[in-house]
Amino acid sequence: MKETAPPKIRIKQELLSQLEEVPYKKITMKNLAESLGMTRGNLYKHYSSKDEIILAIIQERLDLVFDLLESMEMASDVVNRHALLRQCSQVLLANKKMVCAVMAIDAEDLVFEHLKSFFARILGNIARINEIQIKDRDYFKLIVLHISGSGFNVVKGWALNGMKAPAEQVAILCDDIINESILDKLRFCDTGA
Repeated sequence: MKETAPPKIRIKQELLSQLEEVPYKKITMKNLAESLGMTRGNLYKHYSSKDEIILAIIQERLDLVFDLLESMEMASDVVNRHALLRQCSQVLLANKKMVCAVMAIDAEDLVFEHLKSFFARILGNIARINEIQIKDRDYFKLIVLHISGSGFNVVKGWALNGMKAPAEQVAILCDDIINESILDKLRFCDTGA
């Protein structure tokens, strides 16, 4: 007896598989249901739209990256931290078609909110590791907004403007997240408002 993956996993895998063959705009819930051998009604029990499916995939990837970054505590030298960050960035950028699909959906605000939440988690973790207390929440939010906006616009430009730079090079741009400069910025949050 062959074990099959739960429906939500199969649905996400099918969407990613179709992205390899078809532009995101041409993928429909009807096609997804048919290729999965389920009714549209059953598909809609799990996800209300293909945008919801792709956002779930992104959230999973962000969670995976955060888990990898949590292991950064063990990577004490800068070279290992940078290598780890590049590895994490590549998790997000591994499938340019998926990144293009995410950037092309009519949910830019929602995607950006996911990204801000992700960077707030990362920066909070970096602050904790370095024994920095976040007392000035407003300044912390500005740091998160700065990094999120920069990252979002770089990735969006790379994905949607036909830029041919490898994902590896795009990932290098994210190295600023863990350099000494970000620690200096986070230390300002420790002074309180």
